[in-house]
Amino acid sequence: RMRRIEDGREVESVVVQGPEDWEKLASKVLSHPLVSEMPADTDVERPQKKAQVHSPRAGGSVAQAREAFQSRTGSGSHRTFGSIDNKSIAVGGAGQGGGLGLNAPSYGAKVQHWTGSGVCRRAVEIADDVRTAWQRVMDDADPLSWIYCAYSADGKVLELTSSGDGGLSDFKAAMGEGLAWGGFRCYGVDKRGHLECKRPKLIFVQHKPAGVPFMKKAKQGPHKGDVKEVIVGAHMDIIVESMEDLEEEALISKLQGAAGAHKPNGYEFDAGRVIEADFYGLGIGRACRSENARNDN
Repeated sequence: RMRRIEDGREVESVVVQGPEDWEKLASKVLSHPLVSEMPADTDVERPQKKAQVHSPRAGGSVAQAREAFQSRTGSGSHRTFGSIDNKSIAVGGAGQGGGLGLNAPSYGAKVQHWTGSGVCRRAVEIADDVRTAWQRVMDDADPLSWIYCAYSADGKVLELTSSGDGGLSDFKAAMGEGLAWGGFRCYGVDKRGHLECKRPKLIFVQHKPAGVPFMKKAKQGPHKGDVKEVIVGAHMDIIVESMEDLEEEALISKLQGAAGAHKPNGYEFDAGRVIEADFYGLGIGRACRSENARNDN
């Protein structure tokens, strides 16, 4: 719609019906001077230099009018100007591949997995009998209490080399001099009053003896994720570089630190032998006082 205003009143109003009408009206409007001389009876001080009158060229005004009309009606090459689609909308937030420009989804070259294929490969293959044996260790009713796994000759497969039901002592005796993985079951024992409660604790072991070359140890580290997919459910992970790391007192200290507020007052690593661990100093067995007794002093 074109409106002509004089002295603050609308004196003409024309509705534009199409591009041809728009071009005619635009040419008519643009042919008038953009700046006119002030009336003689105006009290405003006149500038010393006469205002210049600029009249745009007719050809340019028609082209500009056509582009303006196409933009307003949503037609032509400008119909998508200022709009966004699913490809350009910000998705995921900064740092997660979302956003516009360089952060737009699918921008740039496709990232391939470091193995060189679209399939995620394991860092190390694990023999099926390792999983089967560990499931038995997790079963408190099964006598099997530990497993020990070493690498094959080519270092590509983790194999079950030994297992047993003799407790921590047998596990330590089965450990070799090379890189290996394993796990064992022990028990947290609570003796309070006339009651005795035993709860199984599963320990995940990464064995890397001090005598193994550093580069071989470094290559073992990335295998942990694959191994823990098979040796699952452990209450605590430990790294064993020497037999001192498997001393019972050292294990008790780590187990107590990993436990919650209710800590057992003893641990059993070998059948029939309980090592006392009175963390709160409340006594053990019939001499055990209530856990609230420490607040009465």
